[in-house]
Amino acid sequence: MAKLNKRTRRVIILCAVFVMIAAVITAVVLAVAINKKSKTEEQSKLEYKTLAEVLAEAPNALGKTYDNMTLPESVSLPSPEKLYTMRVDNSVEHITEEQLKQKLIDTAKYMNGEQPDADKIAIVTYRAGRFDCQYFPEESDNENYNYNIKLENSGGCLIWEPDIIQNEAGDVMLADDAAKAYTADDDGLESVVGDLAGEDYTAKQALEFAQKTLGSVLPLCAEQYETKPVIVCILNNEYDEHQSFLVRFALCADGVEFDLTDTSDVGGAKMAVTYADVVITHPDVVTQIFCYTYDRGIEKTELEDKFITLDSALRHASVEFAPYFTNAVTDINIVYALPDFPDSDEENEEADPDEYRPMWRLSLDEPGSLTMRCIYIDMVTGDLIYSPCNGTLVSNKYDKPRVEK
Repeated sequence: MAKLNKRTRRVIILCAVFVMIAAVITAVVLAVAINKKSKTEEQSKLEYKTLAEVLAEAPNALGKTYDNMTLPESVSLPSPEKLYTMRVDNSVEHITEEQLKQKLIDTAKYMNGEQPDADKIAIVTYRAGRFDCQYFPEESDNENYNYNIKLENSGGCLIWEPDIIQNEAGDVMLADDAAKAYTADDDGLESVVGDLAGEDYTAKQALEFAQKTLGSVLPLCAEQYETKPVIVCILNNEYDEHQSFLVRFALCADGVEFDLTDTSDVGGAKMAVTYADVVITHPDVVTQIFCYTYDRGIEKTELEDKFITLDSALRHASVEFAPYFTNAVTDINIVYALPDFPDSDEENEEADPDEYRPMWRLSLDEPGSLTMRCIYIDMVTGDLIYSPCNGTLVSNKYDKPRVEK
């Protein structure tokens, strides 16, 4: 046999390498195609039923086993008769300066116990279509606190007592790294005691007083929404040795919560429907009310009565995320959420970033995580999102909500 020269041997080796690379690439492409096909097949197995059937059968799913997923023993779901898509309409100018001014007057009369001084009320325009109505009273002879009030024509409100906060920006100075949080439905709130300005005050008292106050104030500035308390947080004050309570409320439509989002684009083109906070630093005295909503215009579109069952959603999520980690699901809920989250791994080009959609939300317990994360499953399309549940209090340093024993 003739001996191959060096050049020929080099050519043969290179050809063999190219063949091996081509084989590897083909295998990878085939694996991706098979995986994509399996996911598509899994999505095609999604089970749809009427909303009444979905809600009635949901508890049965908790008794089943899903790959790489543990479930809570029970969950509390809302009982809506219908579900909608809700789109934020930025073009709607639904309130005039005079109407917003009247809202502020009504709010000031409730909070301060007297008719506000008209000379202290100001309209501040930031840009076309965006303005605030502000009221910063001076000290008066009445026995009540004198609250500063700012209402936005977009629906948000900020109310604070400057003598308590002693901060011109209206920021509550709380040491969030010392926070402890409790779910609002926890039976043990009565035993959680805080030192408020030197007096004992329980988390249950804080919750009840916050509900009473917000129930009177919110209709004055964001009348479209119902509220539901979700978290009671006890924090150490930065400005003295005492503590404060912060009660967070989810805003709801027909009993279904809007997800606790905290996202509005930097250009201010939209503000997400979000949440309301009530801060209490003295017994039965509200220090601050912060309600960040989008009250300008909401278009509701009723959906066809055909939704993905909880069992089907859990199977879909377990298949999608099983290769990556084990999920300890601590809570399951139906919420209205935005379909396109800022830090989603993949952008959904078809998603309307201004449209709230009904989704299954699976809250995850991830040890060591600074924010609770969630899996969202669109109840109509089956689209999956893995993203932060932006219900963290005060800042991202705050640990995820947990029930303290």
